Order: sequence, then structure tokens, then C-alpha cells
Amino acid sequence: KIVNEKREKEAKKEKIALDDLKREVMAAGVDTYDKYHAAHKDHPQWPAAPYDFYKNNGWISWSDLFGREKVEKVSLEQLKQEVRAAGVDTYDKYHAARKKHPHWPSIPDQYYGNSGWTNWYDLFGKEIIEKILLGQLKREVRAAGINSADQYRVARKDHPSWPSDPDKFYKNSGWINWPDLFGKKS
Repeated sequence: KIVNEKREKEAKKEKIALDDLKREVMAAGVDTYDKYHAAHKDHPQWPAAPYDFYKNNGWISWSDLFGREKVEKVSLEQLKQEVRAAGVDTYDKYHAARKKHPHWPSIPDQYYGNSGWTNWYDLFGKEIIEKILLGQLKREVRAAGINSADQYRVARKDHPSWPSDPDKFYKNSGWINWPDLFGKKS
């Protein structure tokens, strides 16, 4: 433990002050996280993880390090309106669209965590559809005369309460196999 503390203290002595780091980073034209990590290898005085290194000593954000203006984030209600108006309805689409919307937080569930965040479905304006219990699914599937996984997938489009992958969804809730779902002996 003492050896590790010594190493940490010496490593901190070798690193530059945050204000000096900011000047050097901007002078080097480093303006993204990826560029920083590529450039820091050639600058031993730059910490690999400046957010940790300067955590209690002035660190604000990567944008601050790169000298960018701080962009005010929208309210959660405004974000919902903009996301829905843009037709964004999945997590992946959100992160792709965010590049054009710097006022959208990169991690909205954390950013709005204490101010009304519910879930991604709520952000996209989607209703959460509860999945039915396995016993009920078996009754409905058998009543519909479904005899194969392919038929199930086609029929599922008209039954949003049926899980897309029942074998995974019910894995720890009594799932045996597909033939059992259809009422066939395996």
C-alpha cells in the first residue's frame, strides 16, 4: 500500500497543472476524446485519465479541456418534444441524432435522473407493453393454431404482448422448448 501511494504521488508530480494542460491541448489542436488519447502517448506529462487525475482539482469536462463553450442542455420536456419531432424512437437513433443536437445530453438517464427521468420508452413516447405470462402465451399460441417458430414470429406482429424471443424471455420462468409452446411432444 505504501509503495502504491508513493508511485501515485510521484506520478502526480510528473504531470502538469490543469491550466497548462488546457493550453497545451488547445495548442496541439486536440479537440476530441479520441485525439486526446492518441496525443497523450506522445506527451508523458498529460495524464491518461485527466477526469480522474484532476477530479478534485478543477476538472469540469472534456469540453472545458478542449476550450469549447459549455452548451446548455434542454429541459427533459423539451428533449422529449425534440426527440419525438425528429422521429427518434430507439437508443441507437438517439445517439446518432445527438451529433446534430449538442444540447441533448449524451446520457439522459443520468442527466435527468433526479429530475423526472422515467425510462427510454417515455423519452420516445412509446407505451410499455407488458408481456403475458408463459401459461397465457401457450393458451393463445395453441388457440391460434401456431405450430412453428416461423409462424409464431409472423403472428407476433399482431400480438405486441408476445415476447419476440420467448425462449429467452421465459428462460427462468418455466420455458421448456418451442414444441412445448405449441403443445407438441418433443
